[in-house]
Amino acid sequence: MAVLADELSVWEIAFRWAGRDPDGVWFRFPLAVRDNFRMLMDAILNGHLDCYTLSLTKWRPGVDDEYAKPFFIRSHLDTVEDCVGGHAFDRKLLKWARIERWAMQQWCERRGVPLPEFWFPPGWKLEYEWPDDDPAEDQAAPTKTNMSASDESSEERKQRVDKHHRAKMACQQIALAIWSKEPNLTIKEVAYRKEVQELGGGSEYEPETLHQWISAVDTRDPSKKRGRKRKNNSPPDDPQ
Repeated sequence: MAVLADELSVWEIAFRWAGRDPDGVWFRFPLAVRDNFRMLMDAILNGHLDCYTLSLTKWRPGVDDEYAKPFFIRSHLDTVEDCVGGHAFDRKLLKWARIERWAMQQWCERRGVPLPEFWFPPGWKLEYEWPDDDPAEDQAAPTKTNMSASDESSEERKQRVDKHHRAKMACQQIALAIWSKEPNLTIKEVAYRKEVQELGGGSEYEPETLHQWISAVDTRDPSKKRGRKRKNNSPPDDPQ
């Protein structure tokens, strides 16, 4: 059956493209899977295939936050080169590197590579087509702009929704990275971190939207998700 997810990890793409189960128990990767790992990571390293969790820019100590470091490919350079050379395949990195479907399509077309059918099933439309007057589409990407839906073309609406999706994925991945280092932070504290606001593009969205995105990936113990304790009979704080 086709996979309709808008983004997948290099790990899952490589396995599915080779017709193998990414969730199987693998003590040694099949040759076709290893070749896919090498090809995809080489394309990312050379800037041919866009990977939104691995930036090609250089991490700048003292300028870029320490918690943003995993999002820079040079932080993983030895591991990436080992993969491209076929010497070792780091599972954690291959699952961290995530590719959006539009980026995969663009790379395949530019390289003349047939689109992987598990992700691009023949005869299927890549996007669900909303009726022009369907209000659901207009609610898909609430931002701080007040543009009327009637002022946008269908292509502009599609670009807005795509931007919304990329920002959501980036903010969620950054939030997970921050919580891995500082597990006691609240959703609100994570949402207002510089990495989420600037690197993830969270500053362009309303706080309610940003909190909703981040809460969806909050894996902390439930006891750590409560708001501040109430004093006397005062009403409870908003959930963190």
